Amino acid sequence: MQDQQLILRILSERLMSAGALYWVEKLKDFPPNKIHMALMVEPYLSYILSGKKTIESRFSMKKISPWHRIATGDVIILKRSGGEIVGIFEASEVRFLQIENDDDLLEIKRQFNKQLCIEDDFWAQKKNSNYATLISISNLCTFSPFSLHIKNRQSWIDFCYPQLEFQEPREPRRRISTAVICIAGKAGAGKTTVANYLKEQYLCQRYSVSDFLKAELKRRGFTEMNRSDLQDLGEEYIRSGWDHFCHDFIDFVDWDKQNPLIIDGVRHTGFLRALSSWTYPVPVCCIYLSANGETIARNIQNRGSEIVDSSRLAEGDQLKLEHSADLVIEVNGKSIPEIGEEIAVFLSQRLPQYGKNDNNTLISDLSSYLDFFNELRGWKKFHNPRDLSLSISLEASELLEIFQWSGTGKNKLTQTQIEKISEELADVMIYCIDLANACNLDITKTIMDKVQKNRLKYPEK
Repeated sequence: MQDQQLILRILSERLMSAGALYWVEKLKDFPPNKIHMALMVEPYLSYILSGKKTIESRFSMKKISPWHRIATGDVIILKRSGGEIVGIFEASEVRFLQIENDDDLLEIKRQFNKQLCIEDDFWAQKKNSNYATLISISNLCTFSPFSLHIKNRQSWIDFCYPQLEFQEPREPRRRISTAVICIAGKAGAGKTTVANYLKEQYLCQRYSVSDFLKAELKRRGFTEMNRSDLQDLGEEYIRSGWDHFCHDFIDFVDWDKQNPLIIDGVRHTGFLRALSSWTYPVPVCCIYLSANGETIARNIQNRGSEIVDSSRLAEGDQLKLEHSADLVIEVNGKSIPEIGEEIAVFLSQRLPQYGKNDNNTLISDLSSYLDFFNELRGWKKFHNPRDLSLSISLEASELLEIFQWSGTGKNKLTQTQIEKISEELADVMIYCIDLANACNLDITKTIMDKVQKNRLKYPEK
């Protein structure tokens, strides 16, 4: 029982640091047989932590824990599967439901799916279940995570049994610089399998664009959804602008920028370009998995996927995506470790070069990013031509101020001056782009039209 006592001590310390006095008092001398641990996978863990999921469920064919081993008032510790302990909640109500036929399962889905936030494929997987335990969540609390090793692979653990062992965080099998690694390819190319492999290698977060779209549909009240619903929402986001899409996606994954992030299911170059603005200064790279028809057909048959309507806007332009990728891998006949090794070699050799710079950024992307950046802060209503022109002049004066009293004939700039010029020049250029947006001017056309006038006015000598 020593391991459990150590875990409870660390848990109490984290709760005390979080100011959760209710939990600190509750856990004092709390009976071990009333403490449980739920191992959670995404996106369900995030749904609980965000408050979207208010009932946790466990389905089984046999009478295994937590069936009739949990009661109202019991404590449930939340652990990320393969990761850290991140939260705790109290069972405010517990329901034990026996499933005798398909209608019983459908009735559970009808009554509770909104609170359960369960995906359609999950219900299909649980069609042979005989027992369901539904646990209403109350007094949810999060804290600074800590690591825990589980000796068995059960998804639900009763705390009173010696199955837990505290240890230092596990080191990733490989290390790379912090980056956003996007996995693209046609449906059936193996994107999800490769993304999960990379997640395990680098011990980092992994999400798909579909994860985000499904969560957003649930937030809007959808209890059942299909690929067409996801396509409709994806196209709504595309029409609202890539920056809007990427901003909401990054907000959903709650990424701290300290570790690599794996994203699979990217289907548009516009998404990739906008993503690099919202992850800056962390670089974004795209890895495209190229598979032939035989490989795709086999993978789709194995997973039983529905037919994809590739003509939909949401499905993107695969040819364009492949041509713009940083790395293209022919996956036919290769094992997942072999594909992973190719990616690892590429990331170790090339990744430091990638980042947002003049060579890989369109002016239109920069303009769109700043426009949405201002919209999020409520600044656009102040952006009229007069005030923006004044702002350009004022910021240009601050640029001049750098050289005040610096003497004449001095050609070499100090590092401090260069850093200050960079900052003030950025302010000037930002306001120039804001003015172009406010006047609905195409920046490239504006510059090229003026250069053409200068060409005629000032002939070559």
